[in-house]
Parts: sequence; C-alpha cells; structure tokens
Amino acid sequence: MEKQGRRIHAASLDAEIPGTDGLTIADTVTDENRNFINYVFPKGRSDDGMQLHYNVKLPPKKETKHGQKSDERIAIEAFMQSTRKNMCFEYDTSMEAKKKLSTINAARRSKNETDIYDTYRIDKCVYIVRQEKKKGK
Repeated sequence: MEKQGRRIHAASLDAEIPGTDGLTIADTVTDENRNFINYVFPKGRSDDGMQLHYNVKLPPKKETKHGQKSDERIAIEAFMQSTRKNMCFEYDTSMEAKKKLSTINAARRSKNETDIYDTYRIDKCVYIVRQEKKKGK
C-alpha cells in the first residue's frame, strides 16, 4: 500500500479543478506550452495539418538492405585487393552518380580508407583511383 501512495496519478486534461467553477487543467496550459500537449487531443494537431491516429492497422514492413553491402562497396573491396590503378562506375543520370559518390565517400571516411583511394565524379561517372604509395614511408 505504501508503494501505491508514491505512484504518480494520471489526470485528464479535461478534468475539472475542484473549487474553480469549471476551470479544467487544459485551461491552465499557457500558449508557449500548448505544443507539448497537442499529442493528447483526439483530433491531433490540426493547426499544422498533422493528424494523429492510435491503434491503426500497420502496413507490412519494407524489405531494406540495411547492413548489406552495396554493389559499389563489393566492387571497391575487390578493387582494393587487386593491382588495378582505377575503376569507374557509370550511372543513368548525373544526379544518381552524385548521390552514389556521397555514399561512397561516407563509407570511405568511416572505414578510414581515405589514404588508399580517391574518388571524384564527372557527369554520370564516379571514378575510384588508387593512391600511389609515397616513397620513404
């Protein structure tokens, strides 16, 4: 029983505050804090167009390749194990090549491969060039 007395008691925002002639808890919320309670209203946040729904039927999850290596990554790993000097990925559009270059460079930085090869893009092609080893090192 002692533990139950220490628990936080839930209160409805529509609950009337005793002795206030109909004032509710929601009436005491300031405009600055109204953004923090919009999620509890049944119609969601109508002021910005977002609708909030609970207990909806969930659509099936999409199959993602998260954690799997891309074709580019597999090719780069094979390139690094070979003796070839350079390679080129050609895409259908320059925008696709730009996105892939960004992804390749992010992986290159995260795997500390910046001193192994360089990357750059010209139009629809992404080029991977092996860096020459500096003499004396």
